[in-house]
Amino acid sequence: MKYYLIIVAPRDSYIIKPALLAQITNYVKQYNLKIEEIKELAENEAYAILLDHLTEKNIFLRELNILYQDYKLDFFITKEENYGVKKLLIADMDSTIIANECIDEIARYVGKYDQIAQITEAAMTGKINFENSLLARVSSLKSVTKAQLEEIYKLKIKLNTGAKILGRTMAKYNCHTILASGGFTFFTNKIRNLVSFKEDYANKLSFTGDQLDGNIDLPVFGSQSKLDLMLNIAAQKNLTTNDIIAVGDGANDIAMLSAIELGVAYKAKWAVREVISNQINHNDLTSLLYLQAIAKKDFDLA
Repeated sequence: MKYYLIIVAPRDSYIIKPALLAQITNYVKQYNLKIEEIKELAENEAYAILLDHLTEKNIFLRELNILYQDYKLDFFITKEENYGVKKLLIADMDSTIIANECIDEIARYVGKYDQIAQITEAAMTGKINFENSLLARVSSLKSVTKAQLEEIYKLKIKLNTGAKILGRTMAKYNCHTILASGGFTFFTNKIRNLVSFKEDYANKLSFTGDQLDGNIDLPVFGSQSKLDLMLNIAAQKNLTTNDIIAVGDGANDIAMLSAIELGVAYKAKWAVREVISNQINHNDLTSLLYLQAIAKKDFDLA
């Protein structure tokens, strides 16, 4: 079976000079792999190498990532027939599309960060049930006002690098883009528009008047919800799992990421990195475009 090995360096670093690329290809050949083609996706920054006879792909990928971590290179592997622009992109929001965990930012704003952040971390690493942890955290935020939430959004919430380019470029290729978050629609509605995504799904906070009442609409939108959403939309659009790319960072993303070949862990928790082979550990969200054979010259930078 043939696979593409995709190599990505930090944007505008130009670190993959011919000597380094030759070093990597020589290492590849030590595995008795045949290199059939090398495609340049961005000069000195991103390349796709077509390999034949690759068997232990997860071990191979892990070794490359460890060997070249000082260069801040990320390596990815996908089947030859699966290499191309996808028709459906599903992305987690908190700590993936944005740099924040929204619930932690609310907690910090009202002076309950230490209490709530510990629960968030335990949930994202899979140590406790996500649904129960979310209900417990939201209950402690009772009386936070809509005006305060707006202020938190404006002052604290930051996009991760490459998020806008990712959304705009996928729109250019007519990919259906979805934010699927264990967070809150109050934020996903805004972020969706900011990054040019088409839909968003998350938990809806419950208000009494202008204040949070400590509840969310049930059922909780969590791990199984993300997986079901992805598969249901794929079925509606008559897509296979090879037509999908998904990205996330927390334990509640594992089911979604594991169900397709191009499930990608973005600067993820250890529980995710243990089971998801394709990982963005050093670089930004535009890496997802290289994974779909989109060259830098074709990014929508507007």
